Amino acid sequence: MQAANGGGDTPEAIDEGLGVTSQLGWRTGNVARTAFVVADAPAHDYRYSSYFDAVKSLRKANVHLYPVAASGADSTSEYLFRSAAQWTGGRYVFITDDSGIGGGHEEPTIPCYEVRTL
Repeated sequence: MQAANGGGDTPEAIDEGLGVTSQLGWRTGNVARTAFVVADAPAHDYRYSSYFDAVKSLRKANVHLYPVAASGADSTSEYLFRSAAQWTGGRYVFITDDSGIGGGHEEPTIPCYEVRTL
């Protein structure tokens, strides 16, 4: 059983979640291993090392990470999420605030993107 609590603050303990993810019993063989992390804030700066250790563990397990930046994401979040996606062969995804729902966030620094409604 999973549970969450707290919220409404920044930064987040993303390294802990990714650390647990890397220890899951992933299927072996020729299968796709994909994980998504949805967050609106970066990891604690004093925990960057454990964040990147967790990302490295996912890469070693051949798990492709797809970080999804939600409302409130800043440039540090984008850097950490894009790095993790690149290291694991995943893709950085972000949710825009075009709908007017949720908190605002910084404009992504990706040079070219297209906003699509769901």
